[in-house]
Amino acid sequence: MPADSPFLFALKTDPDRFLGALGTAELRTLAGQCIDKLAARAMGGDTESAGALMILYRQIGEVEC
Repeated sequence: MPADSPFLFALKTDPDRFLGALGTAELRTLAGQCIDKLAARAMGGDTESAGALMILYRQIGEVEC
């Protein structure tokens, strides 16, 4: 995806507005795909992705419903 993609631009400039327009199922799909991509990169040796996964796991663990 090119760096000037409208999708990336919207996500980077106003993530709350962009994500707020998505439904629960869409958010779940997006989150799952992000985790899968980070996991694949981490397994490939990308230490930044491994660290990002750990941060996400901590954030999820702190959620109280």
